Amino acid sequence: MMEVKGACNIFKRSLTFNDARYTKYLGDGGSKAFDAITEENINGDEFQVEKLECIVHVMKRMGSRLQRLKEKMKGQLLSDAIRRNLNSVHAMRQAIWAISMYKLSTDEHPQHGICCIGEDSWCGFKKAEATGSARKHKNNLPVAVVEAMRPVFRDVSHPDLLTLYFLTVLKSTTLVTLISS
Repeated sequence: MMEVKGACNIFKRSLTFNDARYTKYLGDGGSKAFDAITEENINGDEFQVEKLECIVHVMKRMGSRLQRLKEKMKGQLLSDAIRRNLNSVHAMRQAIWAISMYKLSTDEHPQHGICCIGEDSWCGFKKAEATGSARKHKNNLPVAVVEAMRPVFRDVSHPDLLTLYFLTVLKSTTLVTLISS
């Protein structure tokens, strides 16, 4: 409450003592003080106050949202891509890279050339294509973000790693078959 009063007082004093109006407000991310300034209409209708975003707080909020999203999505697409292609290291690798391209896709530049096709595809675009329905792209990532993630995709899709995984799954399947027979 003190911050709100203080912000309003600063705006009022600049007008009273200096006949100057603040037209920009830079706060720490919270909007109570800004809301109070605009609600009191200190500058009158002819001078609206514009809220500026502090880059540090924007980055902090963005980082927090990305962390929550990461926790929510943890390995979903990647594990699905691997599980659906247990029969082939090449197919696993292609499915992993399809995720990267999928995240770049826009309505103007669809990137679904290596996404799996059919009604049971994880790719909403290919699924819609198979069912004859329309699909708009949403939640794509900026090119810079996908480029920053590229080394991770390269490492995760490395043929040596996928071959080890493939052999492990093959051995497990064989062992289960032997035990149950």
